[in-house]
Amino acid sequence: MSIKLMGVFIILLIPFLSFANSFSYFNFDENIKLTKISNTDYQVEDKNLMLRISNRLIIKSHHFLSPNEISNLAPKIVNKITLFKLSSQSYYLLEFDSIESMLIAHTLLKSHPKIRLVQPDVLQFKKVKPISLSKVEKLNDKFKPKKLKRYINYSDINKLSESNKGKSIKIAIIDDGIDVSVAELQRVNQVFNYDFNSQNQIKTHYFGRHGTQVASTIFSTSKQNMGIAPQAELISIRQFDTWTSTTLLSFYMAQTAGADIINASWNSLFLLEPIKDVVDFMATEGRNGKGISVVFSAGNSGKRIKEFSLESAIDKAIVVGSIDKKNKKLSSSNFGKSVDLYAPGWAVNVIKLRPKSLFGATSRAAAITSGYIALMLSDNPELTLNQITNKLGVH
Repeated sequence: MSIKLMGVFIILLIPFLSFANSFSYFNFDENIKLTKISNTDYQVEDKNLMLRISNRLIIKSHHFLSPNEISNLAPKIVNKITLFKLSSQSYYLLEFDSIESMLIAHTLLKSHPKIRLVQPDVLQFKKVKPISLSKVEKLNDKFKPKKLKRYINYSDINKLSESNKGKSIKIAIIDDGIDVSVAELQRVNQVFNYDFNSQNQIKTHYFGRHGTQVASTIFSTSKQNMGIAPQAELISIRQFDTWTSTTLLSFYMAQTAGADIINASWNSLFLLEPIKDVVDFMATEGRNGKGISVVFSAGNSGKRIKEFSLESAIDKAIVVGSIDKKNKKLSSSNFGKSVDLYAPGWAVNVIKLRPKSLFGATSRAAAITSGYIALMLSDNPELTLNQITNKLGVH
């Protein structure tokens, strides 16, 4: 460590106690203020939201950095990982010897000339009270369209599936894991599988209920329960939590594995700038410039989606709300200008041997949309993301 860098470290260490109990970082130019409530848990000011921090920082560089450049950014770095490479910039994960060293480095790197963004690696969580049906209906009163103009129904799916079943199209599912031992998925063509729980590549899956339901909706080969695109190729990424670093790595793995479509039938509790950044990049530069379709569910709170609030607010993602059998929006489905289309969301049994395992709402709608896009791409692999979104769900 240079004498100059050590001097800066000592200066920053003196007032450390004043910011260890509270500190802040920027997200979309908003100053996120955190107040410590336990050793690693912080309350976000003015939000019903808790964040858990660790000894890790996420940084975005102005240009690609060499290992030596990264090591010299701040004191006490013990490990570094490339999380996502953009065109000429990169996201890196810096691990420090302690949370205290991470907090000091955060202050140091906020004004570093080589760094464009710095945030703590956070896990989002809160105690969520179930939303009542009456409250959903009240919120839904704000959404009163004469008629939905963009939606997919089974008539649309059947027309397209007559000519193909999604052959040769790679669909990544980022979820809680996929049980390929169920009858619907035993013949799935799985081309890549990663489990963050084991931190290693594996050959078998542990059962993940939600992920298995998403996969069955898209890939099922059962005659009694046929999926939307059963001949597509599966990229399975098991992610259990919302650590920012894990989410970035999940998207990077999906892109590197050659995904044409990434299904994310979920939202975290609030949108972080690095996530939007990489989704925008994949939508623009993925598939050799044609754009990867990153499909998010709109969410099931019956609320209007606010700008920069959730992953479902990302403009360049494909965001899917849910409809009923009459092509009307389900009252539970979120809505707003970021929602691109609606798809079937009524609850069905997608795994026949588990009759109580019903699957619906916007998670199912997003999975159906991912399968439908696979049919579009199998029919014409040269379609760009703009061409897909222009055609998707138009009636």
